[in-house]
Amino acid sequence: MRHAIFAFFLAASPAFAGGVTVANCDPIDPGLLECDFTNRNTEAVAEFSYTVLVSEEGRAVPWVDTDSLSSRAMYQYQVAGGIEPAETIRILLQFPAVSERADPARLTYRVTVTEARGVDGSPLP
Repeated sequence: MRHAIFAFFLAASPAFAGGVTVANCDPIDPGLLECDFTNRNTEAVAEFSYTVLVSEEGRAVPWVDTDSLSSRAMYQYQVAGGIEPAETIRILLQFPAVSERADPARLTYRVTVTEARGVDGSPLP
């Protein structure tokens, strides 16, 4: 099964920004990742912006780098019910699908929260 191979090569270290950590990302389908998000803030997280980098060992250019896209604004996630302080929830994220030319066994996925916002919409530290 193609997805079992993907899970083996995910970035091991959690990404962290805006007081939110991302870990244990699993590819579900092309263009979909399911990840654990933990709120390390003292306030609830209502929404966050994120980037996805999909690279392949031996290739100089990544297959997907949403940080370089002009449409970064579309990579935002509003969390129904929020993420309370110290809470971890599993979230399904979208990103552009990887080319069929990519070798699934060599792909590495990295999700980074670029900004987390509180209930009032202000950025969290």
